[in-house]
Amino acid sequence: MARRWGSRIAALIAPAVLASGCAQGPADDPAATAVGESHSAVATMVLAVRLSLDGRATIQSTQVVIDDSVETVADAQRSLMTSAGTDPARLHLAEGVIGPALSEGRRISDQGPDALSAGDLQRLEELEQVLAGAVEELGG
Repeated sequence: MARRWGSRIAALIAPAVLASGCAQGPADDPAATAVGESHSAVATMVLAVRLSLDGRATIQSTQVVIDDSVETVADAQRSLMTSAGTDPARLHLAEGVIGPALSEGRRISDQGPDALSAGDLQRLEELEQVLAGAVEELGG
């Protein structure tokens, strides 16, 4: 039974995880790339939290997905800090949406999936929409 749920989770999350590696903007635009990767990571987190709240994912698998997603957003934020020559307005937009996503992801990771609530899911969904808007604005 547990194996069946594990394979369902893998089947649902795998496309989002694979998309996170493909969610890059133009290769010469670090802001679009960072926002695209962060958007994919937060969308993955939304799915994991939703599955967990619906009782369709284990606490352990949910924690792994959340931690991996937070790491992806942190990597995206670090990439912005080391990018030179990026248009300051694009950089400001990217930093403005990635920072809150990273903070919320870390908060959820620290509290643990056994303490997840509908409010956590709602906050993540809102962040995912903000990131999606930024992806569109940056042309990613």
